[in-house]
Amino acid sequence: MKYKVILGGRGAEVWVHKLNEQQKQQLTEGNVEDGEMESIDIEKLLEIDCLDQSDEVYTGAYIQNTSFVIDVYNESNEIVWDSTSNPEWDFDDELMMEYDNYSSVADAENVLIVEDYQKGNYYEYILDIEEEFDPNKITPVITEIGDRFELITGICYNGIVMEIEEYGDTWSKGLSFYLN
Repeated sequence: MKYKVILGGRGAEVWVHKLNEQQKQQLTEGNVEDGEMESIDIEKLLEIDCLDQSDEVYTGAYIQNTSFVIDVYNESNEIVWDSTSNPEWDFDDELMMEYDNYSSVADAENVLIVEDYQKGNYYEYILDIEEEFDPNKITPVITEIGDRFELITGICYNGIVMEIEEYGDTWSKGLSFYLN
């Protein structure tokens, strides 16, 4: 059977910018983390046209149980399971440890982390399996960003990372800036 799996909820799109010492000092003096610098001034300092111009980009829902939503649809586009209707459900810790799909990024000392807090659907996957869908076989791919927050940047089923079929639709709720 084929299933459509959608990861949504509250999360972020995160851009990581490497800094030299002078840029870091100017951002610190400008109180960038307290929101005292305008985006245009940050872009000028980083010598980019837009804050989303970064080689390092991470997108996904926050790992906290109340932040992410997983919806599963059958071939007739009928919902067969969703995490919000099953509030006691959570990722299986033992499976998460077994599959070890966890990485840590952006922990260098001279980086600016730009977090665009977002809501909506992040990714859509197609799951093609012989048996009935089992929510207990879902585990997350987790990316920790700069020791600040963790995002679900992918979904596994039965230990296999699913390929993104489509990118979802999210909307921005505001920017935050972090210096490492």
